Amino acid sequence: MEQTDNKATNNAKKALDSVATDEFLRSPNGWETIKMMAQSMEDRYGKFFESNKTYFKSIALATEFENKEIQLLRYAMYGYIRDSKADEFRKGLVYFEQSNKPEHKIDAAMYQVEWIAAHGTEKEFVSLTEKLRKGLLKDEDEKLSFIARRNANAKGDVAKPAILKQCYILAKQAAEINPSSYSNQGTLADICIALNKKEGSRQSGRSCERLG
Repeated sequence: MEQTDNKATNNAKKALDSVATDEFLRSPNGWETIKMMAQSMEDRYGKFFESNKTYFKSIALATEFENKEIQLLRYAMYGYIRDSKADEFRKGLVYFEQSNKPEHKIDAAMYQVEWIAAHGTEKEFVSLTEKLRKGLLKDEDEKLSFIARRNANAKGDVAKPAILKQCYILAKQAAEINPSSYSNQGTLADICIALNKKEGSRQSGRSCERLG
């Protein structure tokens, strides 16, 4: 059944591709197609959107245009991090940093952490996350817990001592902000085990049991 659905989807996409000429895409109906089909800046519809932003901005609802622009940029940012494309990454980061929306500034902070975790030093990671946990992310328990979880056991290996210690600080703060979160308590328990903090792991483990 799934193979049949996939085949039907692929056939529909091929049919759409065959009629979606540049002339068609550069029209109100084409914008509706791009909203639905553009998934990254590398696919045909995403590339066309990027090359014709001025036109689409002139015909699209402002919120719909922004949503598509952000969707494509978010996808691209992880590619920039993975491929160590510093210039492209910085340009994307500026977009989020200069936004008036608090959630976009938080996105920028999370991208910075991802970049430093991939390409920076232990000292840079500690410095950045220390600044964020006391500032922009001080009330964002899910973000703090995510950073801790992602970096305490990076790529299946226990993090280096300085990173692991900082992840413990982040995870502990997240659990203090929202102690009823199973994810927060579970992350803290796992890091406590890695650090051989038996009492902390037992306390978080008990919390997980109660929440579960």
